[in-house]
Amino acid sequence: MSEEEVKVPEEAKTETAAPEETKAPAAEETPPPEEKKPRSKLKTAAIIMLFIEAASMIGLLAFVAGKGVLPAKYLAAAGVVFAAAAAVSLLLIVLNKNRKKGRYILSIVLSAVFAAFCIFGIFFLKRTYDSLMRMFAEGSLTMTSEVNVYTLKSDEIEDTAGLAGKTIGVLELLDRKNTEIALERIEEITGETPKTVEVGGILTLARLLSDGDADAILLNAGLDEVVKENLFGFEYWAEVTDTMDVTRKTITKREPDYLAKITVSYEKAEEEIPEVKPFLIYLSGLDTRGVTSVPDVGNSDVNMMIAVNPQTKKILLVNIPRDYYYYLWGDQNYPDKLTHSGYYGPDCGLATLNAMFGTDAKYYVKICFSSVINIVDALVGITVESDMDFGIADCTFHKGENYLNGYEALQFGRVRKTIPGGDRTRGMNQQRVIRGIVNKITSPAIIRRFSDVLDAITANTRTNIPMETINALVKMQLSDMATWDVEAIQVDGAGSWQFCYSLGSANDVMIPDWSTVDTAKERIHDVLYESQRKTN
Repeated sequence: MSEEEVKVPEEAKTETAAPEETKAPAAEETPPPEEKKPRSKLKTAAIIMLFIEAASMIGLLAFVAGKGVLPAKYLAAAGVVFAAAAAVSLLLIVLNKNRKKGRYILSIVLSAVFAAFCIFGIFFLKRTYDSLMRMFAEGSLTMTSEVNVYTLKSDEIEDTAGLAGKTIGVLELLDRKNTEIALERIEEITGETPKTVEVGGILTLARLLSDGDADAILLNAGLDEVVKENLFGFEYWAEVTDTMDVTRKTITKREPDYLAKITVSYEKAEEEIPEVKPFLIYLSGLDTRGVTSVPDVGNSDVNMMIAVNPQTKKILLVNIPRDYYYYLWGDQNYPDKLTHSGYYGPDCGLATLNAMFGTDAKYYVKICFSSVINIVDALVGITVESDMDFGIADCTFHKGENYLNGYEALQFGRVRKTIPGGDRTRGMNQQRVIRGIVNKITSPAIIRRFSDVLDAITANTRTNIPMETINALVKMQLSDMATWDVEAIQVDGAGSWQFCYSLGSANDVMIPDWSTVDTAKERIHDVLYESQRKTN
């Protein structure tokens, strides 16, 4: 058979090939499994932000728990809120099966907001804690003072080098550390050990110069006004030849050594709650102007013993007039009025009043004029109650409530010569200012101004109160947000003219009325141990 005869028609070829072509559709009925789509960039970003959110939340909670300031109930509440926030961010990711971009974006935003809040919280709380540590913790404190070298205007001594071979008058007890540093400086400049003569009082020191018993005298710049106010003509015949910046470090102590020598006149509670036990504070306010920080020395024109009982939410303010006449440090060798205790530092005032009231106060708070202005302004004003209409400088006060800014609060607590009652009324007005500050600090309004108030307090006060006590008080106040009852009393006396050790001469003083001192002792005891009586 020839090739032509067996040739298959084209149509037949097509029909026989058809079965092979129909296999393809059969294969398409069971397609291979699809490859998993890659994770979107938004989902990856949402997961990363979730981890950052969780880490920042844990960090904040750990920081707060470690410092022990926040009450447990607030710490637990914060943990619940943070866990809920993290859960919402997680669910927006896990339940987003359709991969909607909006849910991923919402999760990223929520995580970012909470993470930023927590990170800010950590930095804010660390800054707060560090500020409190600088103010309240034990450690070294840098103190800067100026010591003036006074000579007679008629002398030819032009500078410190001219003191070579000269006699220098110094105070035997007052401001000794700064005086010793100044004498070392003089020795470095002159190349010889200075010849000195020591006296006890500031005015006696000035008279050494005027009488020719010393060629020069060293006097802390903070005491210049004392001489000018009490020794007429001093500025006309004496001049400052040199001013030395004296910087030194001192170690703050929680319990000064002299406390062991003080006899306590009342029994202590047998069982006290360690974190909130009652305590006493000595408040010293220096009469200094134009300074940006609390100075080293000066007249202590505000003197109060403050009894604080956190258990009963009571504060007792006991005002002691600036001219109250007693023994500095409780030592009969140093009769003086209380305002002069500021020349020797707060430990002197604390020891003096402990001896007077038979107490064992360990803590002091030291402020000055700028302290009142800055703290009250940071609180955006305070409300004080006045029992009369009066004015001072460019301020006018009315009987009843007065809302005062920092400058007005200072003036309200300063006036004494132009109002009835003089120094007694001034003491009561100072107590009213303190009550206004306490009321504002313990109110919910403090939350909005906390940072500013903290800055004002740490920059404008000196204290030896332990950080543990402050932590306990803050924790307790945050826990109950209670209103405190502030009571104010003062001791009284009669005017006299007596020798003052710090001046080396007689001066106006107030002899204590010991019946009022005894009443104050009883009230201090009652406030400190009221919770004990209730328990018993």
